[in-house]
Amino acid sequence: MFLARKARLVAVGVLAALILTGCTSAPSEPAAPSSEPSEAAQTRPENRSVTVVEVTDLSTLVVTPSEESDELFGEEFTVHLSDIEGPAEGECGFDEAVAHAEENLFGGPRKIMYESEPAGGEWIDAAGDHYGFLGGAGLPYAQRMIVDGMALTTDAWSGSYEGNQSTAQANNTGLWAQCPDFGA
Repeated sequence: MFLARKARLVAVGVLAALILTGCTSAPSEPAAPSSEPSEAAQTRPENRSVTVVEVTDLSTLVVTPSEESDELFGEEFTVHLSDIEGPAEGECGFDEAVAHAEENLFGGPRKIMYESEPAGGEWIDAAGDHYGFLGGAGLPYAQRMIVDGMALTTDAWSGSYEGNQSTAQANNTGLWAQCPDFGA
C-alpha cells in the first residue's frame, strides 16, 4: 500500500511538472500562419532623410539614410514610390527618364514620406523594401518628373498631379514629344 501511494504521488508530480512546463504527451499542431500584417507594417515609420544611390526605374530607388541617428544608417534599401510611373526598361524614353531622374536626385538628401494608408497594405514589406513618396527641395520628385514630361501620375495620386500632367502633354514636353505611345 505504501508503494502504491508513493507511485501515485510520483505520477501526480510528474504530471504537474509536465503541465507546468507546457509538455503534453500528444504532439501539438503547428501554428497556423498569421494573416495579420507584421509589426513594421502596422506602425507608420517616421519620415527619413536619405541619399539616392541608384535609380532602378522612375518609381524604384536604392537609397541610404543620410542621418547617423537613423537605425538603418549605412545600409542600402529599396524605396518603391507610389505617386509616379514611367516607361519600363526597353520602352521608348526609359533611358532618358532615368537620366533625368538621376540629374534631379543625386547630390543631396531627400525625405522619404510614408503615406497615411500604404497602397499595398505595408510601409515596409518582409524583404525590407519601403513604400511611400519622395520629397526634397523645391518641387517633390514626382511632380518635377511629371512637369518635365518624364513620368505619369498614378491613379492614387491623379488628383494631385493631373494638372501638371495635362500641361506637359499639351506642351509636348519631354517624352510626350519623343514617344508616340507615352501615356497610352
